[in-house]
Amino acid sequence: QEFVGAESAVGRLDARVLPVLRQAVLLGSVPRRELPQLTGVAERQARRIVTPLVERGLLRGSKDEPLRIAFPLAESERVFPHLWRIPPA
Repeated sequence: QEFVGAESAVGRLDARVLPVLRQAVLLGSVPRRELPQLTGVAERQARRIVTPLVERGLLRGSKDEPLRIAFPLAESERVFPHLWRIPPA
């Protein structure tokens, strides 16, 4: 929730993606047909809202498959802040 809030505050994500990410984390995937219901918008706009998650690698899935949660290394510190603590040199 904090991740989506911070990213939406600076315009990188739409806050309506939160239920999509939540379902992907809890269940492992989100059927594409459920995107309009989860985001509260029409199908075309739901796909547009979710596209940044796919582009950033937070969700994966080919065109007809459900979207699966993914944790790209480049986003790990933002998604899981302080997960790995690097000792000072």
